[in-house]
Amino acid sequence: MFRLVFVIVLVVFCAGLSRAGSLCEVAQAIIENRLRESVRIDSCSYYSNRDVEDDGCFVEKIISSSSGVFNLRVKCDKNRSFWMVVSYSVKRKVAIARSYIARGDPVGDKYTVEEDWVSGRDLYKIAVPDYLRDAVARKNIDKGSIIYSNDLYIPYMVRRNELVKVIYRDGAVVVEMTAIAKDNGRLGDTVKLQNPTSGIIFAGKVVGSKIVEAM
Repeated sequence: MFRLVFVIVLVVFCAGLSRAGSLCEVAQAIIENRLRESVRIDSCSYYSNRDVEDDGCFVEKIISSSSGVFNLRVKCDKNRSFWMVVSYSVKRKVAIARSYIARGDPVGDKYTVEEDWVSGRDLYKIAVPDYLRDAVARKNIDKGSIIYSNDLYIPYMVRRNELVKVIYRDGAVVVEMTAIAKDNGRLGDTVKLQNPTSGIIFAGKVVGSKIVEAM
């Protein structure tokens, strides 16, 4: 007699019962210990060809992935084992659009900073609030949405071969002149400049639109 073994793919959202619920709870405790912070389990999925109600199961191995999920190898009695895939969220301070931001518009002050749950898959995408005022929307951003770094770009404030104002400071003495930018630069970047009269090349830090402070 041939015995057919069906591999059951069980997707459990931690409102599951008995073993399913306890496996999610164990996974949560392990991930919190690994990350040293509270987490919210968004989903647990595991793959087994036996009834997961069996006793004697424990987590044998844990692997974190770059995609923001954890893979846990669960070993049970009779040398059975299977993998759990767990997705999670953590609390982070994020920028929330407080009004609709159209593509191509500067962000300016159209956001608030609040604490919210962020998926492990999206942690690396969070926009740094300190740099948002100088950013421009790469796409339409809806009111109430978390603003991610790939939603934005920082425009060049100085462009190569254009004339810029150069500020030179020496104590209380401030001198302004015009120079030719030899590089593109965003706010805070160091760019090369050329004196249009002498041809001398020097460096400066971008401090504003077409404004550079000599270094």
